[in-house]
Amino acid sequence: MLGAAAAQAATITAGSCSESAVAAAIASAVRGDTVVVPDGSCTWTTGIAINGKGIVLQGASANGVRITNNATYGISVTEDTIFHTEIKQFVVNGSGTFILMRPHASPNDDGKAILIHHLAFVDTRGIRAEANRGVIYLNTVDGSNTLNANLEFVQCKPLSLTNSWRTPSTMGTNDTTGESNLYVEDNTFTKVLQSVMDFDDNCRMVIRRNTFTNSATGSHGADTSSVGGRHFEMYDNTFVFSNYGDCTGTQTMNVPFFYFLRGGTGVIADNVGFQNMSSCAWGNKPALNMTVMNLQRNAGPNACWGAGTSGGARYPAPRQIGRGYVTGTGVDGMGRTNDAFTYVGDSEPLYIWNQNVTPALSDYGSNDCSSPDTTSNYIKAGRDYILGVKPGYAKYQYPHPLRSGSGGGSAGTPAAPTNLRITS
Repeated sequence: MLGAAAAQAATITAGSCSESAVAAAIASAVRGDTVVVPDGSCTWTTGIAINGKGIVLQGASANGVRITNNATYGISVTEDTIFHTEIKQFVVNGSGTFILMRPHASPNDDGKAILIHHLAFVDTRGIRAEANRGVIYLNTVDGSNTLNANLEFVQCKPLSLTNSWRTPSTMGTNDTTGESNLYVEDNTFTKVLQSVMDFDDNCRMVIRRNTFTNSATGSHGADTSSVGGRHFEMYDNTFVFSNYGDCTGTQTMNVPFFYFLRGGTGVIADNVGFQNMSSCAWGNKPALNMTVMNLQRNAGPNACWGAGTSGGARYPAPRQIGRGYVTGTGVDGMGRTNDAFTYVGDSEPLYIWNQNVTPALSDYGSNDCSSPDTTSNYIKAGRDYILGVKPGYAKYQYPHPLRSGSGGGSAGTPAAPTNLRITS
């Protein structure tokens, strides 16, 4: 079926890079077609949609299509059930998020991973992923002019996928199809101080072989978010902190951490440069900072957890660090198997190895809650996180196989068209 689709695929060139011209070209395309956006500079204000139509959308040349995206979402794309929709070769800035990834609306969650690559983001938000699959690779993100903005190149928040906290891990080779996690690999991030990525509600994310230069990433737990992230893998990345030796902070960036973790489980392994940062300008900063934020924050479904108790008396908090799905019979510190949203989790520790780092534990530090307990009573070495190799774990195939296939919307060169249509 895929071979036949590729053989009949057309290449459609939009009349310009304007929203209306690109939308018209997409409307005329059918599954397997490639829509080419001509070189030029355009401003988008309302956004376009690719609704379950598996196509390739690409700029005509690597740096030739420049979009100022002021729409809430520049491109809203819903998964196809057969073809891997692909978006590539745009340079983007503006006030909105460029791509919204949505799962195929089906009880079976049977969409095909969306592929996003060779995009350049300049001082702007990149992608909101509401699907727990996809491959995001070989993109660049530069936040040099918006150092205090929360750019979130990838916000992974598949809130509708409630089964994520009710099923076992798909970490490593447990992802038997390569389409059970969101893969973010071989990207370059420069001067993004506020959460270049956000691992959030129900998310299953793999962060690998990226370069973080003076850039931070983070996650949510069941605190301000309803559910919190399910699991992540962060390995084989390179982290760079540039200490220029100045005490004014004119050159040295105030990178608050490399990773701020608030819930769920995962692995951290084999990252280069993942170590605490020290500078005259900003003092000592942790590479890995972990918290159970809702102990001291009056927000989310389990606000002020354990207030009025001490010593971890209400351990564990729902879906905190070191919790996942193993037995399905876990209970929280109130004896509940479920809170208002989903399973509270059972013991599935975070594993850390081949890293010269001791996790820092922090509290929210506000007066939101009366007589709060502290994170150090809820996150314990040897129980909630383990400094050692995760038993039975093996990294998933690299590079992701969807990057090198042919046909079916793969990341390779599109098949030669059998006809050519130009729309205006």
